[in-house]
Amino acid sequence: MAQGILNGSRYDSTNVSDSALLIERTMVEYTVPSGITSVGPSAFNFCSKLEKLYIPEGVQGIGSTAISKTSIKSLTLPLSCCRLTSYSLSGNSKLEEIKFGYIETIQSYALSENNACLRFDFSKSKIVPTLNNTNAFNSINANAKIIVPASLYDDWIVATNWSAYADHIEAYYIVSEGLEINGAAVVGRGSCTDSVVVIPDGVTQIAEGAFVNDQMIDTLVLPESGASIVDGSLDGSSLKKIVNCNGSVYSFALYGLSIERISFVD
Repeated sequence: MAQGILNGSRYDSTNVSDSALLIERTMVEYTVPSGITSVGPSAFNFCSKLEKLYIPEGVQGIGSTAISKTSIKSLTLPLSCCRLTSYSLSGNSKLEEIKFGYIETIQSYALSENNACLRFDFSKSKIVPTLNNTNAFNSINANAKIIVPASLYDDWIVATNWSAYADHIEAYYIVSEGLEINGAAVVGRGSCTDSVVVIPDGVTQIAEGAFVNDQMIDTLVLPESGASIVDGSLDGSSLKKIVNCNGSVYSFALYGLSIERISFVD
């Protein structure tokens, strides 16, 4: 039997309409139980006080208006979630960010009327998802970014219906596990897993916190075009070598490090 969640209640049925049970619409936080494979139609529709929703791995699809008219600010879909049906994540006026897993299909109006959302994060995608209609992002914020893997960027911006949002689409580069590039700066920090980290062309800044306390990194290779290293970007790291140091190095950027060699662009 198919397992899902409809109006906040678990069901075991091949026909979701058999289990239209209501939930408490004033709840603030909800965790979808493990074992659920779909969030059914209208599951959290008009849960206007709902601020946090946790969806576990194993959930494969989000039904029509399943997460709609809520007060959620950030939503992370599991890697297993591969399909969004019509209006599934629509009309969430406070939503600022959505992180997608291995999404494959997005139907009409699925992400519409999320006027405050500034980041649609598809960086974990393995393929360019099928976008059934350009209205999927209806009323998208003018400043919203659709973040996609750099390896898929060229295909993504010309793909059917995605091309309508080409101005919103930005490439995402993974330079090492736990690191990302936002605009033209290396930001964030996980746990660097590489001894040699090569920063791609186009990056102009190693930002604060980028490699703080990372004990794997030995060599940082900067782009020849030049990238500045700001204070607090390398503090406590095991960095020993910098290659292509062709940008500005802030006063305390290398303070306390055991740098053995710095090479410059000829």
